[in-house]
Amino acid sequence: MKLKDHWYFNTGVLVKSSLGVDQLTTADVAQLGGDFSNLVNADSGDFTQKISYFLVPTLAKYRFKNQFYVEGGPQFGVMYKAFIEYNYDIDGNSARIREDNKDFINRMEVGAVAGMGYRLLKGLGWTIGVRYHYGFTNVYKNNFSAKNSSLFLKVNIPIGVSEDKKAAIDTIKDANREKKMERKEVRKSKKILIKSQFIIKSYLS
Repeated sequence: MKLKDHWYFNTGVLVKSSLGVDQLTTADVAQLGGDFSNLVNADSGDFTQKISYFLVPTLAKYRFKNQFYVEGGPQFGVMYKAFIEYNYDIDGNSARIREDNKDFINRMEVGAVAGMGYRLLKGLGWTIGVRYHYGFTNVYKNNFSAKNSSLFLKVNIPIGVSEDKKAAIDTIKDANREKKMERKEVRKSKKILIKSQFIIKSYLS
């Protein structure tokens, strides 16, 4: 939503956003509510905490005239699934075991987001960008030092473009094709000129 001049308000829902941490130790697993005591070779595998959130960023965005933009603001999340996963794969023998530990994790997530990006076709095409999120709330109920942080790479694809915007996009694409052909012709002319100069020099020598 456009606010004023180059300022916009941007929000939405990031569905099934996966956060978590790799390389947990058996001590970490016990503290986080996982019970893998029945495993014979627990130290031979890898433990991973996986948490799924619905994330809702509420961001202020500033667009520059060159179609680059910066954005920032709070982000809210709701955890709906969490489990510890054990993976074992040695000498062709593999195993994957999951144990739910949702009761050990705070349901609500509050953090801050900052990012930047670029919109193609003079602001009418796809948007590519990067966004960093840092959580303020504790992930676990019994651990006051664990916070979420994540880096998102994103591609936004416009859907339901109006006929006017479609015409504008086609005009930009046609202009880009013409510029590409002009550059190709210039390179071709330079090659012919260089070749002609070489032939003349060879003849004179």
